[in-house]
Amino acid sequence: MTLTVVCSAQARNQFVATLTYIAKEDPLTAELVHKRVEKSLGILCDSPEMGVPAPTAGVRTYAVPKTA
Repeated sequence: MTLTVVCSAQARNQFVATLTYIAKEDPLTAELVHKRVEKSLGILCDSPEMGVPAPTAGVRTYAVPKTA
């Protein structure tokens, strides 16, 4: 089963702000983080059970590898 990831406007804005912040110091790292997040979102769309159930019904969380 393939699903679609839905991001709130706030989440998308925070993601862009984070990438912008990283890019000021290291543009290549910002690009790498962006690629890792996009790859993880694709994997989650194909295998949503990989995420961990969040307190909000129907929401799951997933830590993107090598971004912390």
